[in-house]
Amino acid sequence: MMLDESVRTLKGVGEKTEKNLQKLHIYNISELLHYFPRTYIQYPDCIKDESEIHIEQKNAFSVIIHKPAITKKTSKMTIAMLSCSSFNDFMLEAVWFRMPYISSALKVNQSYVLYGVCKRESTSSYKLEQPEIFPANTYIELKQKLQPIYSLTKGITNSALKKLTAQALSNHTFLNEYLPSEILQKRSLLNYANALQQIHFPDSKETYLAARNRLAYNEFFDFFMQIKQADSDSLQEENNYHIKETSFYDTVRKNLPFSLTNGQEHALNEIQSDFLKPYITQRLIQGDVGSGKTLIAF
Repeated sequence: MMLDESVRTLKGVGEKTEKNLQKLHIYNISELLHYFPRTYIQYPDCIKDESEIHIEQKNAFSVIIHKPAITKKTSKMTIAMLSCSSFNDFMLEAVWFRMPYISSALKVNQSYVLYGVCKRESTSSYKLEQPEIFPANTYIELKQKLQPIYSLTKGITNSALKKLTAQALSNHTFLNEYLPSEILQKRSLLNYANALQQIHFPDSKETYLAARNRLAYNEFFDFFMQIKQADSDSLQEENNYHIKETSFYDTVRKNLPFSLTNGQEHALNEIQSDFLKPYITQRLIQGDVGSGKTLIAF
């Protein structure tokens, strides 16, 4: 697998899914791996007592299915309804809209975890609308790690994007490290493959932060390398306008109600030096907000 290969090479991606991914500007494996989560969630422990339930918020319930879900069809949609028991035989109802396969997906006498917004139907009745469904063992594993949440488009679910990303990461031999080992050690950076793994599926908050730090370093590194490359590739253009007259500059500086910082002094001296060079020079004035960049440019 190569980074520039089409997402069609991934298992489960057909023409329709490919077009939907393109709406997210994902055309190849590289763009998929660099489509980072917008946030993360950590699944909570399952509710063990009625006092722990948060109404109109997402809750997790460990349930046992005693009867198959009932499916009803209306003129507009299919509705699947389920009654199940949770802690201490606590009865809970769940409903799914436009998901007719639910009745066959949930097996009687099996344990699941339902995770969704809980609503109170009456003083002793609660209902989950459109909850996520997890086998009990799967949920135990999931809640130990941060789970990625992606920006989506119609036809692409968060679960589908997670599976495709995991599939692409499973063959990480093509993710060649391009930073020298000396830099990785000096900056305490993760290797490239591990950074991508941890930004999508972090083992902990600490590994997520380490991955974000590495990928942010990549952006700065690539940016400065591109500047260096542009400098080496560009033809030197003769400077026909040597600016030697500094009276206006001297007047403005004299009338300032404050002194320039060392950084501003250094930047001004370099710019003035450029004015007298035989070739045109381009400079980027860079600094934090409020550091005085506008004054130097003026």
